[in-house]
Amino acid sequence: MTRTAPPPLKITKREGAIRQIESAIEAFWRGDFDVVITLALAAEGMAGPCEDSLFAKQIADVPVGFNPKEWRSIVNSERDWLKHPNIDVLGAETTIDAHDASYAIARALSRWDEWTAPMQAFKDWYIPFVRTTAHPEQRSFSHRS
Repeated sequence: MTRTAPPPLKITKREGAIRQIESAIEAFWRGDFDVVITLALAAEGMAGPCEDSLFAKQIADVPVGFNPKEWRSIVNSERDWLKHPNIDVLGAETTIDAHDASYAIARALSRWDEWTAPMQAFKDWYIPFVRTTAHPEQRSFSHRS
């Protein structure tokens, strides 16, 4: 079978971020948590700096015994492990769970004001999930609007 390349894709940053978030949500339901973290946190980064974001609030609350750089490294450990060949803070092999992956999507969602139906549906699922099962630092997600 012969394939031809698809035509070029012209999109805005917002459209690209939404496509990444929606793809991350689809990957979440398949259990492809590595894909979730990569796509969702790329979309988060496309929004630019925001002192109000879920991530900014989390890294500002540095636990006793850690300096800010160490804490940021811990918070981003799965993302950095997947992204950089020389970062092995999680070892040669790691386990990424639904909490890690869903929190990555929550971080991305917290950066964008206008949501699509799949984004809202994920939030509607995520809120009860995180309130009953997640780590304490993940229990404060809410949409900025």
